[in-house]
Amino acid sequence: MKTHLILSLMMSAMSATFITHAQEIAKLTLPSKHKLEPSYNYVAPEAKKNKPESKAAVYLENFYPNAEIVNWRSLKNGNFCYFVQNDQSYAVSFDNNGNWVQTLRKYYPEFLSEDVKIRVEDAFPEYEIYYVNEFTSPGLEMPVYILQMKANQMYINLIVTKKS
Repeated sequence: MKTHLILSLMMSAMSATFITHAQEIAKLTLPSKHKLEPSYNYVAPEAKKNKPESKAAVYLENFYPNAEIVNWRSLKNGNFCYFVQNDQSYAVSFDNNGNWVQTLRKYYPEFLSEDVKIRVEDAFPEYEIYYVNEFTSPGLEMPVYILQMKANQMYINLIVTKKS
């Protein structure tokens, strides 16, 4: 019971954080009169003046060396960036001190680990996974997967957390 409550609270906190960042990403993808120029390097625009952004940029270079066109955005609680690496989309968040907070990785099912695929296919044999949202954070034992699945005209989002 305690584990379920903690997991529920953690998912609520992640949802609130994800919604904030998703809203920011949505704002960036909406058509506007002014197009923002993408940043072609890993360093946030303020990185030369402000140490936290440098720390975040170093994190990105270490963990995502093949990131293409990294776009940085500032929020009141820190910064986030989004980019593509190896045909997968990423949104990575950092706090005001430049510490990694969370990563949202979006990709097609061919990149999903076999053990997760097998677990889901065994439990939902009639459904097909068509898209994956993978959430990682320092406080999680393993990634949280939000699998977008379909069967005939029925669509569901399945949350896969830890190994059973």
